[in-house]
Parts: sequence; structure tokens; C-alpha cells
Amino acid sequence: MMKIFNLTFASFLMAFLYSCNGDNSEKKNNADTNTDTLTSKQNIVESDNLIDSQNFQEFWLGFRKIVLSKEDKGFKEVVALPFEVYGFEDSDPRIKLSDIDSINLIFKKFLSESNVSYPNINNHLELINNITQLEVFPGYAASENWRRIEQMEFRNDGNGWLLSRIYLNTKELKDQH
Repeated sequence: MMKIFNLTFASFLMAFLYSCNGDNSEKKNNADTNTDTLTSKQNIVESDNLIDSQNFQEFWLGFRKIVLSKEDKGFKEVVALPFEVYGFEDSDPRIKLSDIDSINLIFKKFLSESNVSYPNINNHLELINNITQLEVFPGYAASENWRRIEQMEFRNDGNGWLLSRIYLNTKELKDQH
């Protein structure tokens, strides 16, 4: 009788453990999706608060208007000096520019570059044209005094927001100059 009880108990225990550790991939995938959705919503809310509290969305729209107008005169108002151009790899050359004419030339090259990671967008100019609401743009990252949009970094020095750095193939730039 004890053997039957032990065998029944062992079978019940195995069935219980199997049901707890069995294939729950559908439930697990749903849980992961829910977690991802919550995380995404949380990031958007955090980003939105950062945009509003620092007036970055307003700055972005003004910056975007200047860039899309293709006029050089307003550009110097939205660029930090010295302006930094970093490569994509840590070992790539880093360039600092203080001459607004040189910055304009480099930025125009940047706008025409096709190293944009979004489908149906051919270059950075098209990317800038397509971004009106930062909180819904997946390539947007923010902290208190720093913003990144794709390959552009902006800083708030206490006096307002300025474009401070872009990422470009600096190996190619060094070879051309």
C-alpha cells in the first residue's frame, strides 16, 4: 500500500512540476510583449516630460525650419562652438570646428549622407523633414541637458539648446582634406 501511495504521489508530483515548467511559450511571449509595451509607453512618457520641461520640442521645430530652409545665416544661431564631428567607431578621427563656414560645409555633407537607419528615408535631410513629434520618433534619446536624434546630439548649456555634435564618416573626411 505504501508503494502505491509513493508511486501515486511521485506521479502527481511529476505531473504538477511538468505543468509548472512545461511549454508556456505563448504565455511567456504575451508577458514579454506586455512588458515591452509598458516599457515603450514609459519611455515615451519620460521623453515627453523631458521635451516639455526643457522646451526641446519647440527648439527642434525651429532648428528643423532653419535646416529645411537651407539658409546659412540662421544656422549659426543653433550650433554650439566648438562643433564636434565624431566617427562611428571609437578609433575614428574626431574633429572640432569653430569656423561657421566649415561647420556649414560639414553639415551639408551630413544632410546628404545616406547612413540613416529608417526605411524609405534616403538621407538626414529627409529624416529631419519627417520628424515633427519627437516623442513618437524611435531614434530619440533624452536626458536632462542632452538630446540625441539619430546621428545628431544637442546640449543645453543653460542658455538654450544647440546642436553640439554629429556622427559622420570622419575617416573619409580626413582623406578629403
